[in-house]
Amino acid sequence: MRTEMEPIIIPEDKGKRAIFNPTVKIDSTRGEVIMFARGVEKGERISKILSLVGTRNGSFSITGEPKIIITPDNELPEITQKYLEHSQEDPRFLDGNRITLVGLTKPAYSPGQCAITYLGTVSKDFTTIVVETRLTPVDGRDDRHVFPMEGKNGQFIVFSRPQTQNEKGEYVDFYTQNPSSIYVAQTADITQRANDRLLFGPQEWWEGKRIGGFGPSPVKIDEGLLGFYMGIAERDNAYRVGAVLIDATTLTLRARTPNPLLEPTSELNKLFSPAKYGFGHEAGVVFASGMLLDKGIVHLYCGYNDLGVVHAQLGLREILSELDQPSRAV
Repeated sequence: MRTEMEPIIIPEDKGKRAIFNPTVKIDSTRGEVIMFARGVEKGERISKILSLVGTRNGSFSITGEPKIIITPDNELPEITQKYLEHSQEDPRFLDGNRITLVGLTKPAYSPGQCAITYLGTVSKDFTTIVVETRLTPVDGRDDRHVFPMEGKNGQFIVFSRPQTQNEKGEYVDFYTQNPSSIYVAQTADITQRANDRLLFGPQEWWEGKRIGGFGPSPVKIDEGLLGFYMGIAERDNAYRVGAVLIDATTLTLRARTPNPLLEPTSELNKLFSPAKYGFGHEAGVVFASGMLLDKGIVHLYCGYNDLGVVHAQLGLREILSELDQPSRAV
C-alpha cells in the first residue's frame, strides 16, 4: 500500500524556521480544523506550540501561540516552567478537552536530556492550555509518547514508549536496554506505571532500530483500538509509519502492518531539506502525529523532516486489509 502525501505547511511560507509534528481536532462550533504544532522561529532551535486553523485537507493559517498556565498537582510549578522553557514539544489532543505536551529536563539538544510528558486541559476557544499533572514517573525515563485513556472500574489505560540512553548515547528501551518498544499499563493512578506491560516491539526491517511510539492517540473503531506509530530503520535512520490493531478488552496486539503505510520520498526530502533551512532531520522523517477519522477516511497529519507538515488520506478498510499481509522484499 503506497499512499501519496501532500505538503500543506511549508515553514518559509509562514515566516518560520520549522512547523512540524501537529495534532488536530475539529472545532465543533465552527467546523474548522484546529491544529497545534511545534513551531521554531528563524535563527532559533527551541520550539514552542503554535496554533493554526484550516480545513481537513486544505491550507492552514497561524492564529498565535496558546497561553500556557502551569498548575501541576504533583510537581513544583517552577520545575514545570523550567522544563517547558527548555522546549515545548509534541502536543497531542485527547478525548474531550484533554491534551498532553512535552517539556525537557535540559535545554533542547543537550546531552542526557529527558522528555517529560504533562497532562492538561485546553480551553473551548483553543487559546489556553492549563498544565495540571506530570504524567512521567520520577525515575529518569525519557517519556515522550504517553496516551492515557479512561478504562473501566476507575482504571486508566496508558500507552507509552519509555526510553533511556545507553553508554553510547543511543535511545533504548527503559526496561530492557533493547530497541525501544511500546508498553501499556492499566492503573488507577496515571502518574504511576509500575505495571507497564510490553505491547509490541520492532519486528520488520523498517522498524529494526527502534519503535518511535504512537503518534496520535489510538482511536476506538468497531474492531478494537487502531494506532499509528513510527518505526526507525537501522539501514537509513528514516522514520516510516505503520499501524496496529489492539484488542480493546485484553489490551493485546491483534495485528500489525508488516509494510509501512507512509515513508519518505525524494520529492519531499528536497522540499523539506535540512540543508536549505539549517535545521531538521537529514535521514527522512514521516512522523504521523495528528489524525481525524471521517466517514471511513483516515486523515493523517505528519511532521516531515522536523520542518513542515504533510497530509495523507487513507481508507479505513484499506488500512485494516493491510494488517498482517506478507512483508515486502527489500
